[in-house]
Amino acid sequence: MERVLRAAPPEVDIAIIAHGGVGRLLLRHLRGIPISRAMDHPGEGGGNRFVFTDPERQVLSGWQSIDD
Repeated sequence: MERVLRAAPPEVDIAIIAHGGVGRLLLRHLRGIPISRAMDHPGEGGGNRFVFTDPERQVLSGWQSIDD
């Protein structure tokens, strides 16, 4: 993720597409909290997202359905 963000032009938005488990690990890393099953993406399938800033890595939103 760091390599992708460093290579991207600063004026563009980036979407990182990954398995929910990878997203859970990234979200916990960005929030500076230990790895656990807490903060799993919600729902019974389907896609979810969260938003963070670059380069500050500040989490702007937790999990949200992409269908909303």
